[in-house]
Amino acid sequence: MPVTFCFINQQNQNVCTTGFPMGCYVTADGKPKDACVLDPHYRQPDSYYLFNHVDIQIEYRDMSTDPNFLEEQVGGRVIRIKVQPRSVKHESVNKMDCHRDAAPLAMKASDRDFSIIYSYSVVWVVRIHRIVSILSMCFISPCL
Repeated sequence: MPVTFCFINQQNQNVCTTGFPMGCYVTADGKPKDACVLDPHYRQPDSYYLFNHVDIQIEYRDMSTDPNFLEEQVGGRVIRIKVQPRSVKHESVNKMDCHRDAAPLAMKASDRDFSIIYSYSVVWVVRIHRIVSILSMCFISPCL
């Protein structure tokens, strides 16, 4: 199952793609490139922003109370995984700030020594509705 990265594009449309960016760059004249256009925090001229934090949202279906093709009604089924990568300037391993408004980690091309702390958060979201795929429909009725 591919992981999706969703964002609002410059035409104000919700777009989801597989995979996600590793970072972005703001030019010397302050023009954000690539994924830097998605967040106003990424504006320091001539700076690279490494996405060292990932917010992961796992949507799943609880199968314990839902009739399904399994013999026993236990467990769950992952429906979708969405990620939101971002740059976060953690003070230290013992003092990490993963809030949405945390300052980003801006790096200059001239920077030679720097430390990068990676982090992630996970949110589990139960989905009640059933999703029927085309494949399962083929088992119910003939596919054309």
